[in-house]
Amino acid sequence: MIKLYGSKTSPYARRLRLLLSDHPYELVECDLFSDEGRKKVTAVNPIAKIPFLEAEDRIIFDSRNIYEYLVSKKLFPALSWDELNQLAVIDGLNDTLIHILLLKRSDVILSPQSFLGKSYKARIENTLTYLEALLKQGAFSNWNYLSICLFSVLDWAEFRELLKLESPYLELRRFLLTSRDLPQAKLTDPRN
Repeated sequence: MIKLYGSKTSPYARRLRLLLSDHPYELVECDLFSDEGRKKVTAVNPIAKIPFLEAEDRIIFDSRNIYEYLVSKKLFPALSWDELNQLAVIDGLNDTLIHILLLKRSDVILSPQSFLGKSYKARIENTLTYLEALLKQGAFSNWNYLSICLFSVLDWAEFRELLKLESPYLELRRFLLTSRDLPQAKLTDPRN
């Protein structure tokens, strides 16, 4: 049995939960914001990040490596170079938003005039513009790993009140709302 270590609110864990929705697996919940949860994770994972996967007496760190493992088991198709680039953009947005959340939770005020504040703002805007253009070209029309990854970060960002998709990101908004109606998305909704 595959064991996925993560939380119900993690966008990286959610993407794997959505991906594995038609496959048997066990979710082992880990709360990185509690002492007990951090101990559980760091006992197995030296980088203290979720998700990670336990299968066949192996521990596999990071959602990308987990996806590659699942590809090696012939559960899902490998990504093309174009898809890997799209995933890098999605992950860049995800990581930036997670950093912003961690700064807020650490009571660090991120000044919009600081180098980091300007860098994060530009990365978010550039990424959203790029993803909006891809959607207009027909990308993410199939429910697969890439669309799951995009949905997971967008829904999580709204859930955490880090992002409000509005003009000029109307295709991203439409994609988010349409994806939210899928049964798997409802089952994995972090608001529940």
